[in-house]
Amino acid sequence: MKTRSKKNDIRYLWLFVLIQTTCMACYGQTCITDTIEFGKYKLIIPLFQGYRIHEFHYEEGTFRDYYFADSRGLLTIHYGTMVSKPIINNDNAIILSESFIEGVEKERRGFFIKENRKKIFREKEIIPYSITILYMVEKDSILFDNIINNMRIIRYKE
Repeated sequence: MKTRSKKNDIRYLWLFVLIQTTCMACYGQTCITDTIEFGKYKLIIPLFQGYRIHEFHYEEGTFRDYYFADSRGLLTIHYGTMVSKPIINNDNAIILSESFIEGVEKERRGFFIKENRKKIFREKEIIPYSITILYMVEKDSILFDNIINNMRIIRYKE
C-alpha cells in the first residue's frame, strides 16, 4: 500500500487554499483558474469567464493571450527568454508610473491612444521566473489588476 507523505498533503492543501483565495478576486463573477507550467514552476491565474486563448510559440518562449468577451480587454503572458524587453513601445505610450525592485520585478502603468481610443495598460516583469504579464483595456482595469495581483507562482518539481 502506498503511503502519502505529510509534505505532499501540505502542498495540496496549500494549492487548494491558493486557488480558493484567487477565485475571490473576481468580484462576484464566476471565477476559474488557468495554469501555465514552465520549468519546475506553475503560474496559477485567476480568470473570469468569457475568454479565449491564443498561443504563439517561438524559439525562445511563448506568448499566451487571453481575449475577453465584450471587448473587456486582453491579458498577455510571455514566458521564456528575451522577457526583459518591454512589450509596449515607449514611443507611443504615456507612462504614468514605473517601479523597479533590483533582480525581482519591473512594472509600468500608463496608456496610449490607438485609432482614437484610449488603451490603459499595466506591464509587469517578474525577473527570477522570466515572465512578463501585460493587460490592455479601454476601461475598468480593476478586474485585470486583481488578476495580476492574485496570480501565484508555485514550485511543483524538486
